[in-house]
Amino acid sequence: MKIKTKALYNLLRFTSINNPKIKVKPWQVEDLRDLSSGELFKKLHKLNIFLDENSFKEYSKKADSPEELLEILAYDIDEIDIKDRIYLIIFEVFKRLLIEKQCISIFADELDNKIFLYDNQTLESDELLQDLLSNLKTILDDSVDSGLTPKEAMIDFTKYLAHDFENFLYDYIKDQIDSDNDLYAKELIENFYPYITKIIWFDFLKAMILEKEDISKSNEILNSIYNRLFEKFDLNLGFRILEFMVDVGDSELFIKLSKLTLINVAKEEEFSHLMKLTIDFFGRLDNEKKEKKLTQILNKRYKNDPKSNLEKNDMDFLEFSKLLS
Repeated sequence: MKIKTKALYNLLRFTSINNPKIKVKPWQVEDLRDLSSGELFKKLHKLNIFLDENSFKEYSKKADSPEELLEILAYDIDEIDIKDRIYLIIFEVFKRLLIEKQCISIFADELDNKIFLYDNQTLESDELLQDLLSNLKTILDDSVDSGLTPKEAMIDFTKYLAHDFENFLYDYIKDQIDSDNDLYAKELIENFYPYITKIIWFDFLKAMILEKEDISKSNEILNSIYNRLFEKFDLNLGFRILEFMVDVGDSELFIKLSKLTLINVAKEEEFSHLMKLTIDFFGRLDNEKKEKKLTQILNKRYKNDPKSNLEKNDMDFLEFSKLLS
């Protein structure tokens, strides 16, 4: 899937903020939101695009998006860097001066920025983020009404987005559940369930909500997830479920999933993490014998390189496997 131009530069800017060591050109990551309209037009002048607010609006009568306006104003420019610099400035001016002309790229840009602020815990209120998610549901529904499948509609939209939307949505819903905003969490799952590809992850969210209401139904979903993991294992999800089940849920299922996870761990840090979870689990069951034995194994290995490969004939690995029997 080829990412759209604005999403590409958003991704570069977000990445450079979190990792200042990456090599970028200043114009590629400059946040043009911080500049006045006058400063933006000066930047265009330096790139031989001589516009002011009135002429910009006049040219924009023939364009419904920044992308269309770029082709009008820079149709004869072949150098990609120059054209992209012009595009980024046009995008910001278009967004400010032509509020009535909403398009997917501008909507996705706003969503991207709200997600970035949320992920970095600098979003003062997520009310606008919630509005954007509601609007996105409408956009996706309209795409389906026009003939796309739900999955195709999501793929089409995410080309305009720098963030991995499904990963963000999972984390955001999980935060709602942790904050006891279960009704909104259910609404988000229901709204986006037809559009997502990582169904199994969102089924896990359903199980987390149901744990508060009906533990037996929660366990039914978790057992279904276990069966799917048995066919195609996802280590990250396996750990997430075990972390959730340490203090709640069916103990038999925890053991089964621990065994399956143990088979699939490949690194020392994964092995250690699984042992820590299992130690906590046996502590809940007051099984002091197994808790103590695992703690001894864990303490013995604390100097091992976390990134080192785990040998499946390792004596501690074999002992751990026996303790799960």
